[in-house]
Parts: sequence; C-alpha cells; structure tokens
Amino acid sequence: MTSGTPNVIPPMNVEAKQPSSANPTVAGNVASANQGGGAGYSAATKVETVNDLKTKAPKLWQAMLLGIATNICNESQHHTDRIKQILRDMRNNA
Repeated sequence: MTSGTPNVIPPMNVEAKQPSSANPTVAGNVASANQGGGAGYSAATKVETVNDLKTKAPKLWQAMLLGIATNICNESQHHTDRIKQILRDMRNNA
C-alpha cells in the first residue's frame, strides 16, 4: 500500500490456476490448499462469489484470510516504525 490508490480485490469470476507466487513456500501452500479443500473442487471450478469460495475451497479461503491479516499486521508495523522515526527525528532536531 505504498501508492495512493487502495488495494482492490479482483473479481472472483476467475478460474482456479496454478500458483504463480515468486515464493515457492507460498505457492506450495496454495497448491496444497487447493487439494481436497472442498467437494468437487478442481482446476476447472469457477468461483463467482466470496461465499462460493468459502464453501468450495475452505483451505484456500483460510489461506487468503491469513494472507490479508498478515498484510494488515505488516503494514501496521511499517507505519508504527515510520511514526517512531519521525518522532526521533523531531526530538533530535529540537
């Protein structure tokens, strides 16, 4: 979230694809979350709503929520560190 535009979640009218993460651990976790995550879920499954994703692939749903929560925590820590640095600079320049 370094740019001025908010993060937008893409529409859920996408077909399941092979993981394309640069981090092989994340890609592997997503791939394993796709396996056996829900009844009848395969690479050809279409997800049209968030609730549809939650019911068709609960492991992928949980992984997505964990990723969102982790991103929020990391951004919060980044902003906290930035404020601390600004306050340190103010004290040193006063």
